[in-house]
Amino acid sequence: MQFTKAWSAVPVGLALLAAGCGGEKTDVTAGTEDFNKELQPQGITMECPKEVDGGENTQFECTLKGKDGQSKKVQLKVVKDGEDLAVDVANKAEFDSAVKELSSS
Repeated sequence: MQFTKAWSAVPVGLALLAAGCGGEKTDVTAGTEDFNKELQPQGITMECPKEVDGGENTQFECTLKGKDGQSKKVQLKVVKDGEDLAVDVANKAEFDSAVKELSSS
């Protein structure tokens, strides 16, 4: 099975949170939920942190898990989508390869 989903930024209502030490945190929970809805038909789930340190252009690691227990680490990033923040894959080829491998096992 070839995975042909054209991944693009998943627009979400990401919250930018002010951190006490001057840094910012971004809640990526809604973005993770949106990716999980898209991945569910392939039997894949994605686990990500609830929030990441930083705003736009911040990369963070998530784990894709297949139905047979296999897992792959992938990089996502926070991007601008108009005036809002969104979650997108940092490396499309790596992400697509991981999804293909986990969905075919």
